[in-house]
Amino acid sequence: MTKQLNLFHVEQDRPSFEDLGNENGGKFWYARDFMQMLGYENLTAFQKPINKAIATCTALNIPVRENFQQVSRIVDGVSVPDFKLTRFACYLVSINGDVRKPEVAAQAYFVTMAEAFRHYIQDAESIERVQTREEISEQERSLSGTAYAAGVINYQFFQNAG
Repeated sequence: MTKQLNLFHVEQDRPSFEDLGNENGGKFWYARDFMQMLGYENLTAFQKPINKAIATCTALNIPVRENFQQVSRIVDGVSVPDFKLTRFACYLVSINGDVRKPEVAAQAYFVTMAEAFRHYIQDAESIERVQTREEISEQERSLSGTAYAAGVINYQFFQNAG
């Protein structure tokens, strides 16, 4: 029987990406938890895609500290180094992961989320444009009515005069 990859729940005995998230004023994921989801055995091996993701942020002038926060964390009673990653950081890390790992196919989740976000932004901008057009039209009607009431005969010349 082959395992089917579900973007929200990888295997029955493993938590989904969303389940791995933590809340503390905002949602974040620990790198040690996320690395297991992507098939990495240890943080040393996972450091390569993290470093590539940090380099991407640096090159694009995206604040690194807002997306990658180095922390110490208690795991099985031992203090270990870790990172708190934002959703965006997880996206960057996953796309810089080892594509030979089947688990890195979770990249599809992030690509899907990025595409959905892009559409959301475009739709929001379209709605804002329509609302702005409606406001301008309403203001034009009001100005036209006021100008007509004041006796303006050639409204187009009045309008162009400012």
